[in-house]
Amino acid sequence: MSTSPGRAHPRAFGPIAALTALAIPLLGIAIPVSAQAVTTDGDVFISEIHYDNDGTDTGEAIELQAPTGTQLTDWSLVLYDGADGLAYDTREIPNLFVPDAGVWVETFAVDGIQNGPDGIALIDGSGTVIEFLSYDRSIIATDGPAQGLTSTAIGVAETSSTPVGQSLQRIDGVWTGPAVSSFGAINTADDQGEPGDTVDISLLSINDFHGRIEGDGQSAGAAVLSCAVDYFESQNPNTLFVSAGDSIGASTFTSFIQDDQPTIDALNAIGLDVSAFGNHEFD
Repeated sequence: MSTSPGRAHPRAFGPIAALTALAIPLLGIAIPVSAQAVTTDGDVFISEIHYDNDGTDTGEAIELQAPTGTQLTDWSLVLYDGADGLAYDTREIPNLFVPDAGVWVETFAVDGIQNGPDGIALIDGSGTVIEFLSYDRSIIATDGPAQGLTSTAIGVAETSSTPVGQSLQRIDGVWTGPAVSSFGAINTADDQGEPGDTVDISLLSINDFHGRIEGDGQSAGAAVLSCAVDYFESQNPNTLFVSAGDSIGASTFTSFIQDDQPTIDALNAIGLDVSAFGNHEFD
């Protein structure tokens, strides 16, 4: 989880930028009033969140629950910074039907979801805010689709001492946790687990990528690789994407002419968790 150091967002109007004004014509004054909070008890909702744990954050994810077969065309998740109310990331949900499990999981790279207080807005295909939730405390969005709205604080939070493999979960309409995560399955009271419960971990490994960021007749390229990683991580949020080495060196012109920085940027964007050194890393 990142805490957004170094991101300078403009705050021209200070805290009142997050408020709407109620005009009282007879007195000629304007009184700021908080915007309405948005949550839902509908069929599609945010059901599980993980953003912080002991040590290096791992397995960061947001889960949506919906009836099997629900089509989420043009839906999205928008992440909000609680310090200034600005959106810092938007994830477009793939044009898919909710699988038989009844949930869909969006995974994030290390530090992809900030530590709180921060918020998450669920936006439907028409641009309507279905939910605007936050952890640690309520926040007010100052831009993006949730602009002017106050989040609903879920009442539970993770910290830097939360054990790896735990999450915050919505069970029968009530948020609880941290508890053993159940990403990929509908949350039930039986999911809380006991010490010693096992967690299935998937490893996706590449080797000898050699800066092939552009697809051609012989190489898939970074875009296809990214889609593959996203797919497998959606099946199991406890997935590590690793490299056995030679990710750079002996690269194509697009990469080596810039000292392989484009390849490093591409693999970081895909969410490479760790890499070994191959001989070409020392070229």
